[in-house]
Amino acid sequence: MIDSFSQQSIAVFLQSNSENDYRDFTKKLVPSTHLSILGVRLPVLQKLSKKIALSKDCPLFLQQFSPHTFEEVMLKGLVIAKAPVLLSEKMDYFNRFLSLVDNWSVCDSVCAAWKDAKTQPQPILEQIERWILSPMPYHQRFGIVLLLKHYIHSEWIEHVFSLLLSAHSQDYYVKMAIAWAVSVCYISFPQKTVDFLQNQLCDRFVFQKSIQKICESRKVCATEKARLQTFFLQSGKLYVKP
Repeated sequence: MIDSFSQQSIAVFLQSNSENDYRDFTKKLVPSTHLSILGVRLPVLQKLSKKIALSKDCPLFLQQFSPHTFEEVMLKGLVIAKAPVLLSEKMDYFNRFLSLVDNWSVCDSVCAAWKDAKTQPQPILEQIERWILSPMPYHQRFGIVLLLKHYIHSEWIEHVFSLLLSAHSQDYYVKMAIAWAVSVCYISFPQKTVDFLQNQLCDRFVFQKSIQKICESRKVCATEKARLQTFFLQSGKLYVKP
């Protein structure tokens, strides 16, 4: 494992842990990115990010590390998520970081790594609202994925639905994030989610993808899937293959 967290030493470490086959695989998964991909597996980046976040050099890394590759952007986001800094400071870092994000993989992996919503849900939710209202697609997706990771609870569910409706975007990855969030809502709040789909959600693409994702879930039984397909086919809103 790396002992120095300088820009150069991190670049050397990442290159030494790159795999050509995994690089080619990743390129197919994240066609939207304009970043150079080295082919370093996520567990390697997670392990390195934890070591940096817990080191005395973390503040210097957050201030000075300038990512250029896909893996370096991922690493920077993971370190921000795990860094033991004040929430206000972390928010500032994330606001700057999101301008670097151009793919779902970095966005979603960093959202999963950021656990502060468990202890500070309200201020983070306020920031999520601002991100979802942003014109930038990956600001919006970042906010939506944070919602589905941390806010699908009875205390927040109505507000979650409201925020999903406020995400006005024609971007494919934003729409798919909304559909993913709706499918997660259904697992815990099936009737509320059906009501949301039936009475509030007007975007046809998101509507269809939401049902598709619900029906792909292993947490939804075959009877429920059949009921959903039949109900929405009869509504005239959806075309789903049985």
